[in-house]
Amino acid sequence: MQPTTDNRWGFFATANGDYTDNNGDFNSNGFQYATEDWDSRGGLQAHAYLVLGGYLAYEHSFTNLVNNGAIDANGVTGGLYGSWFSNGFYVDGIVGGGYSGFTERRLSVGGNTRGDGNDAL
Repeated sequence: MQPTTDNRWGFFATANGDYTDNNGDFNSNGFQYATEDWDSRGGLQAHAYLVLGGYLAYEHSFTNLVNNGAIDANGVTGGLYGSWFSNGFYVDGIVGGGYSGFTERRLSVGGNTRGDGNDAL
């Protein structure tokens, strides 16, 4: 939606996905890979010179590896933003944060290995 004098709100959203399946051959092992994400943003023209808004996004990826190996990753981000403008001068600001995490398992020397991690962004 484009903001107008009657409608001061704006909104934007996207979503994507991908899947790959490689069976491999005599020269290499196969794998499967999937990823999906979405992103949304909204804003309000609060005054003739002031815009306020927010955003939120999510991403997930998963990979199947040989010998029962796998990698799984997730991430989310969000925040608020604002912009004030007048007579060719403007001030922009943004505050946001996020979280990401992963788990993995794979065959290594001496057996299977596992790992995981997560952290705020």
